[in-house]
Amino acid sequence: MTQADTLSFATLLRRHRLAAALSQEALAERAGLSERGVSNLEREVRHRPRLTTVALLADALNLSPDDRAAFVAAARSAREPLPAGSDEETVLPDVSSSLPTPPMPLIGRAAELAAVRDTLLGDEARLLTLTGPGGVGKTHLALTAAAEARPHYPDGVVFVALAPVSLPALVVSTIARALGLREGEGGELSPDARLAAALRDRRLLLVLDNFEHLAPAASLVAALLAACPRLAVLATSRAALRVRGEHELPVAPLALPPDERLPPEALARYAAVDLFVRRAAAVRPDFALDAANAPEVAAICRRLDGLPLALELAAARLKLFSPRTLLFRMERRLPLLTGGARDLPERQQTMRAAIDWSYSLLHIGEKALFAASPSSRTAPRSRPSRQYASSKVRNSRATRWSGSPRSSTRACCGSASRRTTRRASACWKRSGNMDWSGWRGPARRSAPTNDTPPIT
Repeated sequence: MTQADTLSFATLLRRHRLAAALSQEALAERAGLSERGVSNLEREVRHRPRLTTVALLADALNLSPDDRAAFVAAARSAREPLPAGSDEETVLPDVSSSLPTPPMPLIGRAAELAAVRDTLLGDEARLLTLTGPGGVGKTHLALTAAAEARPHYPDGVVFVALAPVSLPALVVSTIARALGLREGEGGELSPDARLAAALRDRRLLLVLDNFEHLAPAASLVAALLAACPRLAVLATSRAALRVRGEHELPVAPLALPPDERLPPEALARYAAVDLFVRRAAAVRPDFALDAANAPEVAAICRRLDGLPLALELAAARLKLFSPRTLLFRMERRLPLLTGGARDLPERQQTMRAAIDWSYSLLHIGEKALFAASPSSRTAPRSRPSRQYASSKVRNSRATRWSGSPRSSTRACCGSASRRTTRRASACWKRSGNMDWSGWRGPARRSAPTNDTPPIT
């Protein structure tokens, strides 16, 4: 029996750390653990570490095969028993049933569903991001695709709603809660390492919904995928995560009918019309697509660009208006497209809220340029918003944002500037490519008002 065989794990840990000329802090950083966790192990506050922790420490210390074997043996021979029913590894609860079921079937997305399935189940991609404007149906598509892929992930499919998360630093803890990991489990591990340890050997699909406002956390997702070779991630976002290995699938609006007049049976084959008619029948059971209302229904779908959220909000108004009256009122769309389902997030209950969410994702310089550009047909036209934009473009921060400290105000705001047009177009694409007619800046959080015009 060698001397190493008789030493405690705490003594071996300290000896190897000093031999490597590492402080507790340096070893913790190298192993992905907390400094307090390393200190507790050396002081024998924790007598028996988890095997995942032992492996991380052995890797960080670059132990030889013999030293590593003695290191692991010392950890196993610790005297403190584990609590009844526990294990040395981080236990992941059963999460196979955590995927929400959409309240209605997916319409017009057969091609997209096949593309998601082929990408996820292929050998090339473990991170797939569904991108597109707000209200285009990314979440619905992700939920349906994840439900179909569930048999291929024996350790489960986990849905993580990120819209309520305000800070990128909270993404890891939000994922951990969705997985059912308890606070304090694996106490000597950092949150990132604890999550990676729980998922390292599991074939599991994570569905990360609404990632667009948490872009700095994309590197955490990439690190998690690197540490967990059998993990796959399906994300929804208004912009790509922009990390290595990502595959992006843009989600377009639903197929629209042509301008020519079509019979009702031909018109119903277009996905936008199909969705509108189904949602209209849900609020008005006697509604049906016929030769009399087919032209108005087709025009409404085209006017709303086939955006599913807008189509559902408009269809709900058929409880009050005929298709012809609804089409006439489309001249002012935003006050009309309200009253979404109460169980939807606030940003999806009105089109104005959806646009506000997109606008809030822009940087201050982009908001200023967007509002100031008279060449953009989508720019807000109200005088206060133009004055606000003008002042922001003229200040030093907006000037620095434009790319050069010597950039002139005229270059940003000139009506004939190609540079302005290009930048306004870029801001427009980033904001979600929505219809901004009638928008007058972000809605103020005041007492609720009834935006619905009176019935005439």
